[in-house]
Amino acid sequence: MFLTIEGAICNIEYVLPTLIEGYECGVETGKVQQPLRKDLLEALKQTLDDTKHSVSYAQSTIEMILSGFHHVSAIMPSNEESFPVQKAVEQAIKIYPFQEKEKLLISIEPIDDVTVFGKSAVITYVLHNLIKNALYAIEAAEKGKIVIWSKREENQLILYVKDTAGGIETSQLERIFEPFYTTKSKTAQSIGLGLYFCKIALERMGATIICDSIIEQYTCFLIKLTIKTRTQ
Repeated sequence: MFLTIEGAICNIEYVLPTLIEGYECGVETGKVQQPLRKDLLEALKQTLDDTKHSVSYAQSTIEMILSGFHHVSAIMPSNEESFPVQKAVEQAIKIYPFQEKEKLLISIEPIDDVTVFGKSAVITYVLHNLIKNALYAIEAAEKGKIVIWSKREENQLILYVKDTAGGIETSQLERIFEPFYTTKSKTAQSIGLGLYFCKIALERMGATIICDSIIEQYTCFLIKLTIKTRTQ
């Protein structure tokens, strides 16, 4: 289905600029007697970018849902599975489908170079969900940044993902990990499974996730992972 949609978008991407160029040439030569208002012309130019972004957003959402089903239904990882968390975070950021302007909104502070128990694919899935949610919150609040960092506490590594957008109401905070619950508007096309899948997938590999938030200030997710020592 998405291949068909993307094919249509490619056709629009080829045809629309040509039509706009021909129209502007017609205005300059006087062949167009009643030119469009400038704001309508700019809106037309913006249509292509908006359409491409909407398709990309929908596709990434469906891929995350399918990935979530995979992680919560997969065979439980063994106690021996482990991965370097610093490399996993870097890779997750590298492959996330950011728009150019979105790349400016995220910063990665030093991540501890330690090995933790679990599966790196789960961390990639969780980080992508949290980043996607944070970018939505930033757009809705028209402010904010995303910061990711880590902190060691005894045998645990805590991975922090924080955004400084609109925050989450206290009454909503205690429900965000419930299936089919969402804090997003009805027009956001969210079905409320992302954070639920994140929680289940992390718990299946012995990790946990909690959320702290102050309305109009920040939302911060804490992912607690168990560090693998040299003797383990």
